[in-house]
Amino acid sequence: MVGFLLDARIRRLTKERSSLDDVMRLAYRRYSGAHGFTPEQFVATVSEVAGANLTEFLTELTDTTHELDYSEALDWFGLRFAEPGSQDAQRAWALAVLPAANEAQKRHIAQLVAPSR
Repeated sequence: MVGFLLDARIRRLTKERSSLDDVMRLAYRRYSGAHGFTPEQFVATVSEVAGANLTEFLTELTDTTHELDYSEALDWFGLRFAEPGSQDAQRAWALAVLPAANEAQKRHIAQLVAPSR
């Protein structure tokens, strides 16, 4: 879920020019091999690709016990939870495209599910 939220934030900030895929490719080029990367190096790489400092955002996602906020990501992609509040976890967490999704949202979701470059 953190990856989904982070990907949506990067896509929004870069107007779809970059995604979490780009972060992972850059991190792999820079840090693959025996040494790997530190959490600080990963945050710096994410921020570089996003063109904005995402330290606070990542800290909120990974270093707290706060509930994750899905609203920004779901809105970006034109999605909603299909059956929020359902007692069946599969149904409660299932996603559906918003019936009134606009063209930008439809394009965003299409780019999300398209094969990576």
